[in-house]
Amino acid sequence: MFVGGEGTGSGLHIDNSDTHFVMHMLHGVKDFRFLGPHDRILGYEDREEGTFTTDIFNPDFEKHPLLALATVYETTIYPGDFLFMPGGSAHQTINREGGAVAISSNYIDASNLVRCTTAFDEKHRYDLSDDLRRRAAQKLSVTRMDVVDTPWPKLFPEYAVAP
Repeated sequence: MFVGGEGTGSGLHIDNSDTHFVMHMLHGVKDFRFLGPHDRILGYEDREEGTFTTDIFNPDFEKHPLLALATVYETTIYPGDFLFMPGGSAHQTINREGGAVAISSNYIDASNLVRCTTAFDEKHRYDLSDDLRRRAAQKLSVTRMDVVDTPWPKLFPEYAVAP
């Protein structure tokens, strides 16, 4: 859950391990600006932290000249709106008049599994086996609903812990 007063928000960042996220706005108004995954290199990213030194609401093109080459997308969400943010998209927010209350969730599905495990590997230096990735990709490519409705032990019984 995100709760913030008027004028608060987040600096430009990418969600952990390049996950997708959805947000449902409950109260207030929130402005989003974001760079698509293909333009994130132009945002001066600190890869270790997943943060950026740029402010895409108030860009300083003298300090960050490559930002001028990026496509910056903008949207505003209102109560009742849902927003989908593709994994790997650098985004920044500002809460407008009256503040904002929203709930959100990050997730991984077949469309971003390899990207998320790679981002996780890079950040945490943890190596998922190629075999595990291959089997996950095969099982996840069947249908997205299978992923949503299938508990982890059913997908990978050899990793399940008996109750």
